[in-house]
Amino acid sequence: MTTLAHLPSLDWKEKWLPFVLRFAILAAILIAWQMVGDDSRPIRMPTFARTLASFWAMLASGELPRALGQSNIGLFWGYLLAIAVAIPLGTVMGLVTTVRNVLNTYLLILLSTPLIALLPILQAVFGLGLETRVVVIFLFSFVYITINTMVGIRSVPADLVEMADSFGATRLQKLRMVILRHAFPAIMAGARLGLARAVVGMVIAELFLVSTGLGSLLSFYLQRFDAGAVLAIALTMVGQGIILIAIARRVETALVKKW
Repeated sequence: MTTLAHLPSLDWKEKWLPFVLRFAILAAILIAWQMVGDDSRPIRMPTFARTLASFWAMLASGELPRALGQSNIGLFWGYLLAIAVAIPLGTVMGLVTTVRNVLNTYLLILLSTPLIALLPILQAVFGLGLETRVVVIFLFSFVYITINTMVGIRSVPADLVEMADSFGATRLQKLRMVILRHAFPAIMAGARLGLARAVVGMVIAELFLVSTGLGSLLSFYLQRFDAGAVLAIALTMVGQGIILIAIARRVETALVKKW
């Protein structure tokens, strides 16, 4: 006898409709791009076909993979350093009022300061090597991760902590099992936002400071007024950001299930 549990799911629209709509919107954008583009001159807005051809040409020549690899070295170390510093610092700021009152002003200063204005100073201090790119990427992502972590820690309901106290939990147990577990979504949201900002910092550092990676490749084709190649590189950056954020979401889901 067939029961309701064995009937086919009726929520297929909820499952597949978002993907269909996304595909339809993307197709409409690409068609409009192809129609609006003009390939008569290199400096004009290129068509999608010309942009795709430029992408494949740079991919086949190897210059795009090489630039991507060089950029990701700085991105990896800068973002890793930001995570290693920001999450512990944000946790302490969320737990200790004195630390929060002292450091919150400096975080707001960093948040409101146009970091691109600090690039000449960073160049003078750290030179033109990998260290400068790492520092720039760190500064771009560090503040957002710290603030989100602090807000997540402060949003933990007091009754949860009191309940843990009533069961005799130690400070470490309360921090690990109650506070960090409740604040984890906010921490991961800050990590994803910081990752997006790290990609921006990576490109800015390479465009204005260090002639390497995607920023250097972008600057090269800008000087040649090759709009197709410029758009192809820009879309590569966007694609990398989307892929990295999608990976971060998968990691978050896996950690939540494990935790």
